[in-house]
Amino acid sequence: MQQCAHCKTAYQGGKFCGNCGKPFEPLENGETFTTELPSTINEQATSPAMSEQSHFSSQQHRQVITATPAVVNTDNAQRPSGKFIESTKDYFEYLKVVCKEPTNAFREGMDDNYSKARNTFLLFLLFSVLTVHLATQKITDMFGFFGFGFDVSFMTVLFPVLIVSLLAITIVCATMFLLLKIRNPDPPSFREVSGRFVTFLTIPMVLLAVTCLFLLLGLGSLIPFTNALILFGLASSIPFTLYSLHHEKKLGLDPFIHTMLTYLILFLLLRVVVNQFISSMTNMFMPF
Repeated sequence: MQQCAHCKTAYQGGKFCGNCGKPFEPLENGETFTTELPSTINEQATSPAMSEQSHFSSQQHRQVITATPAVVNTDNAQRPSGKFIESTKDYFEYLKVVCKEPTNAFREGMDDNYSKARNTFLLFLLFSVLTVHLATQKITDMFGFFGFGFDVSFMTVLFPVLIVSLLAITIVCATMFLLLKIRNPDPPSFREVSGRFVTFLTIPMVLLAVTCLFLLLGLGSLIPFTNALILFGLASSIPFTLYSLHHEKKLGLDPFIHTMLTYLILFLLLRVVVNQFISSMTNMFMPF
């Protein structure tokens, strides 16, 4: 049977095809009849769904790829500053606890408290250097009034004060550890001894910061009081370190704070008595 070369419809007679209306041209021999309509329908039926699915998956993949670096970059950008602020807040909370109860502030086996005590140690060294530097400047300025003043740089004070402070604190901690090791068969570790001792240096460290402030503001009359408390705090840190290793519980006011307040009252009374004695002796020998 002959077929139309245009639409592959069977020949129905006449000069024109009864299906497409074009002049009838017979299909050449050797060509096979293939119907394109079903394939077209399948492509139209499947292509939109597959393309839509592939488009959705590719779009979702692009969103995941583009979103992941943004989250990582944000965390990397905010993590250092947020961590520093959080660490600063934690340290100030630690300072409040230590200034209130220095005897019980440090606990054995708590790495967090040991890291905070290490920060206290660094601040103690820093304020020690600043206090010595500012005091040296005040003294050299006094010589300047007589015409032979001189200047002392910060680096000149830095290394001697650091070396002396490091050696003194290391020797004190090592001596206490050796004494405890000799007397006690199960002594505390050197980490705990040094951590407790530096914890008691928190109040002298705060007093050093106040002394620096007084030196900057020119309040020289208040510096003797802070210096007296600093010296007493350094001296009493040794016995109270040994005390805290054997007395974990307390009642009432912290023993370290109690002792420092007692010393401050005695210092004030002694200062008043000395001033009265000096003024009376001055009036006695210089009546006019």
